[in-house]
Amino acid sequence: MNFPSNLEILNYIRQNPGKTSSQLRTLFEVAKKDKAAFKLRLKKLIKSNELRQNRAKQFFTIALEKDPVPLKRGKSTPKKEKLHGLIEGKLFKMRGEWKVSGKSDPKKFYPLKGKIRGLKSGQEVRFELFAGRDGQTLAKLRGQIVGRAQFSEICQDFLDRNKLRDGFKDSIYEEAQKVSAETISVKGRKDYRDWYTLCIDPPGARDHDDAISLNHNDDGTWTLGIHIADVAHYVAEAGPMDCEALKRSFTQYLPWQAVSMLPEILSTDKCSLKQEQDRFAFSCIIELSARGILKSYEFCKTIVNVDQFLTYEESILLLEAKNPHLLNLSKLTGYLRKRREKTGLLRLNFPETRVEFNNHNEPIGIIAKNYIASQSWIEECMLLTNKCCAQFLKKHKLVGIYREHDSPDLEQLKELLQAEPSLRKDLPSSIKSIEIDPKSHVQPQVFSLYAQLIENAGDDLDMLRKILRSMSKANYGIGGNGHFALCWQDYAHFTSPIRRYADLWVHRRMSAFLAGKKEGDLSVIAGDVSDRISTNEITNMKVERQALKFCNAWLAQDRIGEEFEAKVSGMQDFGMYVAVTDPAIEGLVRFQDIEGDYFNFNPDKSIVYGKRSGKVFQMGDIVRARLIKVDITKGQIDFKVLSPKSTKET
Repeated sequence: MNFPSNLEILNYIRQNPGKTSSQLRTLFEVAKKDKAAFKLRLKKLIKSNELRQNRAKQFFTIALEKDPVPLKRGKSTPKKEKLHGLIEGKLFKMRGEWKVSGKSDPKKFYPLKGKIRGLKSGQEVRFELFAGRDGQTLAKLRGQIVGRAQFSEICQDFLDRNKLRDGFKDSIYEEAQKVSAETISVKGRKDYRDWYTLCIDPPGARDHDDAISLNHNDDGTWTLGIHIADVAHYVAEAGPMDCEALKRSFTQYLPWQAVSMLPEILSTDKCSLKQEQDRFAFSCIIELSARGILKSYEFCKTIVNVDQFLTYEESILLLEAKNPHLLNLSKLTGYLRKRREKTGLLRLNFPETRVEFNNHNEPIGIIAKNYIASQSWIEECMLLTNKCCAQFLKKHKLVGIYREHDSPDLEQLKELLQAEPSLRKDLPSSIKSIEIDPKSHVQPQVFSLYAQLIENAGDDLDMLRKILRSMSKANYGIGGNGHFALCWQDYAHFTSPIRRYADLWVHRRMSAFLAGKKEGDLSVIAGDVSDRISTNEITNMKVERQALKFCNAWLAQDRIGEEFEAKVSGMQDFGMYVAVTDPAIEGLVRFQDIEGDYFNFNPDKSIVYGKRSGKVFQMGDIVRARLIKVDITKGQIDFKVLSPKSTKET
């Protein structure tokens, strides 16, 4: 027999705790015929109190290294002794108590500590074992194992928890089917089917709100036709479908699906501006000078037929191939963009991401969105149309719902400049000299100041976030008091009635006016509607962020225990966030899990510092981190810092 010495066995287990006897035999190349003798050697080491074995048959030295004790203010609280090693097994509810069992020994069950949310009996999980105070072995979940067939179930659970209804009541379906059966007729509408019309949207888009016609006139001027789906024609106000649309307020876009504001028979079919199909539209016909100056506009009910549907990428290829329609569109929108740049643009260019999916509709990666020039063509056309819409509402004294953006609070701005001296460079005016118009959100002096702040911040994403947090959030209102970030007094949403209720409201008020109908005072109702959709917008944004975290956690679930090089990407009172490049995930490092010190977050300096050691973490620092926990249902990923690669001393 060629066994390793007792000292060699003990040293190895001390450095690599949690190995089973079979794993040790393999590591020490013990022959099969010597299996019994090797096991006897291990039993003797246990009897001599040099080794211990837990219920999962894993070996540890008696001088077991415990988890570091977190330092608290004025006192310390010891942690439970952790029996090292991540175990895969199943979750069960037995006589009202949650327990887990390991795959290696499914007949042994361990009581589970902590709450169970979103999981069910039989779910495959990862867990660690702990020695309780009374000597009982306890388990703590460290993530779940989710197979392909279960991803759709988890998605449905996400919808249920966020009260998102992927479907409609029978009464709403019946109403949608009835109105969608209506025959398209030109009666009472202007016929623009002979105008060459393009629809440019992202790949995979199913609901097409808008299409564009453009004519470069002989005198050099432009006639721009913006054709928007006439949803108001099909959705009766205050009917079942309309009430549900208001309740939802928006189409909720999740990485794996869209939860539509309207039934699909309308949103992706009858109302959608499909290629080579006659469709009802609400159009804005705009006359512009040769250099893109607005001369006049007209809103009218129309019938259109889209000649060609293009993705953003396809439209760029056609532009490069000298397609005359796209050359004209690129030229005109270039003029529109330059005119906006003269009045000022707030360019907070945060990187955007999207989730990639495989054929089973499972996340396989999170990648950066590439900005394509053709997106700006559509953006400029829609912005101009929305501006014309707001002017139309005000001109005819209609009760509209406007897109408003209040100017920043000057006190918050003072606090920002006090905390970040680097942002003060080349400011056009001091805060004390700024004159505020209380009747308008459009404040040119404040706008110029913010434009300089953004330029001073450069590519520093953390600084840009601080600037953004000092600004107000856009919302919906009936005052029409202006949009600070656009530096426009007149702005309303008109161009997306399939997916935004505010646009549908505006279409109805304008349609009634064009039809010669007199409506009563709707200001109270409009105020209630604008408040409701503003609240729902905030909720939807939170859900979208949570959905991205959910996909983040899905990508991380099979990487628990692995070590990564990570960058500090955010800070809070309770911990700091770190981002990993491959896979593209972000997770939390709780301060209590950073070994050997008690760490605090200093929001004024944007640093995390150790109270005893003086170690400092700041944004952009590179650290070595281990992924220790994943909770898919909550979208939570937890890391543990192993060794900071670039920390400073206070």
